[in-house]
Amino acid sequence: MEDNVNCSAINSILLTLLLPNGELEEPSIFRRIGDETDAMTLLKVIDLATQRLAELKNDGNKIEYAYSCPDEVRVTKDYRIFVNDYELPFSPIAKAVYLLFLNHPNGIRFKDLADHRKELVKLYGQVAPYRDREAIVSTIDRLINPSEGAMSECKSRINALINNGLSGTQAHDFIISGERGKSMSICVNRTHVIREDIDGD
Repeated sequence: MEDNVNCSAINSILLTLLLPNGELEEPSIFRRIGDETDAMTLLKVIDLATQRLAELKNDGNKIEYAYSCPDEVRVTKDYRIFVNDYELPFSPIAKAVYLLFLNHPNGIRFKDLADHRKELVKLYGQVAPYRDREAIVSTIDRLINPSEGAMSECKSRINALINNGLSGTQAHDFIISGERGKSMSICVNRTHVIREDIDGD
Protein backbone atom coordinates (compact mmCIF):
# COMPACT_ATOMS: atom_id res chain seq x y z
CA MET A 1 0.00 0.00 0.00
CA GLU A 2 2.68 2.51 0.97
CA ASP A 3 4.53 2.10 -2.33
CA ASN A 4 1.38 3.13 -4.20
CA VAL A 5 0.86 6.31 -2.20
CA ASN A 6 1.54 9.56 -4.03
CA CYS A 7 4.36 11.13 -1.98
CA SER A 8 3.66 14.59 -3.37
CA ALA A 9 0.22 14.30 -1.83
CA ILE A 10 1.80 13.81 1.58
CA ASN A 11 3.84 16.95 1.03
CA SER A 12 0.72 18.83 0.01
CA ILE A 13 -1.20 17.71 3.07
CA LEU A 14 1.71 18.62 5.31
CA LEU A 15 1.69 22.07 3.77
CA THR A 16 -2.02 22.47 4.48
CA LEU A 17 -1.53 21.33 8.07
CA LEU A 18 1.18 23.90 8.59
CA LEU A 19 -0.56 26.89 7.01
CA PRO A 20 -2.24 29.42 9.29
CA ASN A 21 -5.91 28.43 9.57
CA GLY A 22 -5.21 25.45 7.32
CA GLU A 23 -8.06 23.03 6.88
CA LEU A 24 -8.00 19.43 5.75
CA GLU A 25 -11.22 19.38 3.77
CA GLU A 26 -11.80 16.05 2.09
CA PRO A 27 -12.46 17.41 -1.45
CA SER A 28 -9.21 19.39 -1.43
CA ILE A 29 -7.27 16.28 -0.40
CA PHE A 30 -8.80 14.25 -3.21
CA ARG A 31 -7.90 16.92 -5.73
CA ARG A 32 -4.29 16.83 -4.57
CA ILE A 33 -4.01 13.06 -4.66
CA GLY A 34 -6.16 12.44 -7.73
CA ASP A 35 -9.85 12.08 -8.43
CA GLU A 36 -9.62 8.29 -8.72
CA THR A 37 -8.09 7.85 -5.25
CA ASP A 38 -9.85 5.28 -3.07
CA ALA A 39 -10.69 5.91 0.57
CA MET A 40 -8.07 3.50 1.90
CA THR A 41 -5.26 5.31 0.07
CA LEU A 42 -6.58 8.61 1.35
CA LEU A 43 -6.49 7.36 4.93
CA LYS A 44 -2.97 6.00 4.39
CA VAL A 45 -1.76 9.37 3.11
CA ILE A 46 -3.21 11.17 6.12
CA ASP A 47 -1.69 8.57 8.44
CA LEU A 48 1.75 8.96 6.84
CA ALA A 49 1.50 12.74 7.01
CA THR A 50 0.58 12.60 10.70
CA GLN A 51 3.47 10.22 11.40
CA ARG A 52 5.88 12.50 9.57
CA LEU A 53 4.79 15.53 11.60
CA ALA A 54 5.30 13.58 14.83
CA GLU A 55 8.79 12.48 13.71
CA LEU A 56 9.78 16.02 12.87
CA LYS A 57 8.57 17.35 16.22
CA ASN A 58 10.50 14.63 18.03
CA ASP A 59 13.63 15.45 16.05
CA GLY A 60 13.32 19.13 16.97
CA ASN A 61 13.20 20.20 13.32
CA LYS A 62 11.26 23.13 11.96
CA ILE A 63 8.30 21.31 10.49
CA GLU A 64 7.29 24.13 8.14
CA TYR A 65 10.23 23.23 5.91
CA ALA A 66 9.56 19.51 5.78
CA TYR A 67 6.85 19.25 3.19
CA SER A 68 9.08 20.02 0.21
CA CYS A 69 12.49 21.22 -0.79
CA PRO A 70 12.72 24.55 1.03
CA ASP A 71 12.92 27.84 -0.80
CA GLU A 72 16.13 29.80 -0.42
CA VAL A 73 16.89 33.47 -0.02
CA ARG A 74 20.11 34.55 -1.69
CA VAL A 75 21.76 37.94 -1.33
CA THR A 76 24.40 38.55 -3.98
CA LYS A 77 27.62 40.48 -3.53
CA ASP A 78 26.01 43.49 -5.19
CA TYR A 79 22.97 43.24 -2.86
CA ARG A 80 20.44 41.76 -5.23
CA ILE A 81 17.97 39.66 -3.25
CA PHE A 82 16.47 36.48 -4.70
CA VAL A 83 13.96 33.90 -3.54
CA ASN A 84 15.07 30.94 -5.60
CA ASP A 85 15.29 32.42 -9.12
CA TYR A 86 12.95 35.34 -8.48
CA GLU A 87 14.60 38.68 -7.77
CA LEU A 88 12.72 40.77 -5.23
CA PRO A 89 12.24 44.20 -6.89
CA PHE A 90 13.26 46.27 -3.90
CA SER A 91 14.37 49.89 -3.81
CA PRO A 92 17.71 50.53 -2.07
CA ILE A 93 16.08 51.55 1.21
CA ALA A 94 13.81 48.48 1.09
CA LYS A 95 16.88 46.31 0.57
CA ALA A 96 18.58 47.86 3.58
CA VAL A 97 15.51 47.26 5.76
CA TYR A 98 15.10 43.71 4.52
CA LEU A 99 18.75 42.94 5.17
CA LEU A 100 18.41 44.36 8.68
CA PHE A 101 15.62 41.92 9.46
CA LEU A 102 17.51 39.06 7.83
CA ASN A 103 20.36 39.89 10.22
CA HIS A 104 18.07 39.54 13.23
CA PRO A 105 16.15 36.24 13.17
CA ASN A 106 14.65 36.88 16.59
CA GLY A 107 13.03 40.03 15.29
CA ILE A 108 13.10 43.74 16.07
CA ARG A 109 10.45 45.88 17.71
CA PHE A 110 9.77 49.08 15.81
CA LYS A 111 10.14 51.07 19.01
CA ASP A 112 13.70 49.70 19.30
CA LEU A 113 14.76 50.71 15.79
CA ALA A 114 16.93 53.52 17.15
CA ASP A 115 19.15 50.81 18.66
CA HIS A 116 19.84 49.63 15.10
CA ARG A 117 20.47 53.05 13.58
CA LYS A 118 24.19 52.48 13.04
CA GLU A 119 23.57 49.12 11.36
CA LEU A 120 20.88 50.58 9.10
CA VAL A 121 23.11 53.47 8.07
CA LYS A 122 25.85 50.99 7.19
CA LEU A 123 23.50 48.73 5.23
CA TYR A 124 21.98 51.60 3.29
CA GLY A 125 25.45 52.93 2.50
CA GLN A 126 26.47 49.50 1.17
CA VAL A 127 23.34 49.09 -0.92
CA ALA A 128 23.45 52.66 -2.28
CA PRO A 129 27.14 53.68 -2.26
CA TYR A 130 26.42 56.48 -4.73
CA ARG A 131 24.43 58.41 -2.11
CA ASP A 132 26.26 60.90 0.07
CA ARG A 133 26.57 60.26 3.76
CA GLU A 134 24.32 63.13 4.80
CA ALA A 135 21.46 61.92 2.61
CA ILE A 136 21.85 58.37 3.93
CA VAL A 137 21.76 59.46 7.57
CA SER A 138 18.79 61.76 6.97
CA THR A 139 16.80 58.97 5.32
CA ILE A 140 17.55 56.50 8.12
CA ASP A 141 16.72 59.02 10.85
CA ARG A 142 13.33 59.60 9.26
CA LEU A 143 12.81 55.86 8.86
CA ILE A 144 13.38 55.05 12.53
CA ASN A 145 11.45 58.05 13.88
CA PRO A 146 8.29 56.49 15.37
CA SER A 147 6.26 59.67 14.85
CA GLU A 148 6.85 59.50 11.09
CA GLY A 149 5.46 55.99 10.55
CA ALA A 150 7.95 55.54 7.74
CA MET A 151 9.07 52.07 8.82
CA SER A 152 5.51 50.75 8.80
CA GLU A 153 5.04 52.14 5.30
CA CYS A 154 8.32 50.61 4.17
CA LYS A 155 7.38 47.23 5.66
CA SER A 156 4.01 47.33 3.89
CA ARG A 157 5.67 48.09 0.54
CA ILE A 158 8.19 45.29 1.04
CA ASN A 159 5.48 42.78 1.90
CA ALA A 160 3.29 43.88 -1.02
CA LEU A 161 6.17 43.34 -3.45
CA ILE A 162 6.84 39.89 -2.00
CA ASN A 163 3.17 38.89 -2.06
CA ASN A 164 2.81 40.13 -5.64
CA GLY A 165 5.87 38.24 -6.82
CA LEU A 166 5.43 34.96 -4.96
CA SER A 167 2.48 32.70 -4.31
CA GLY A 168 0.68 33.28 -1.03
CA THR A 169 1.98 30.09 0.54
CA GLN A 170 5.53 30.72 -0.60
CA ALA A 171 5.47 34.39 0.39
CA HIS A 172 4.53 33.67 4.00
CA ASP A 173 8.08 32.79 5.07
CA PHE A 174 9.65 35.85 3.43
CA ILE A 175 7.51 38.79 4.50
CA ILE A 176 8.29 40.91 7.56
CA SER A 177 5.59 39.98 10.02
CA GLY A 178 4.63 40.09 13.68
CA GLU A 179 2.04 41.44 16.08
CA ARG A 180 1.69 45.18 16.50
CA GLY A 181 3.94 46.41 19.29
CA LYS A 182 5.95 43.19 19.34
CA SER A 183 8.99 41.99 17.43
CA MET A 184 8.76 41.93 13.65
CA SER A 185 10.77 39.29 11.84
CA ILE A 186 11.31 37.28 8.67
CA CYS A 187 10.54 33.71 9.67
CA VAL A 188 12.53 31.94 6.95
CA ASN A 189 14.90 29.34 8.40
CA ARG A 190 18.34 30.98 8.32
CA THR A 191 19.92 27.73 7.16
CA HIS A 192 18.20 28.51 3.86
CA VAL A 193 19.59 32.03 3.58
CA ILE A 194 22.68 32.43 1.39
CA ARG A 195 24.60 35.62 2.10
CA GLU A 196 27.14 36.15 -0.68
CA ASP A 197 27.42 39.77 0.45
CA ILE A 198 28.89 38.52 3.72
CA ASP A 199 30.43 35.18 2.82
CA GLY A 200 32.26 36.71 -0.10
CA ASP A 201 34.11 39.26 2.02
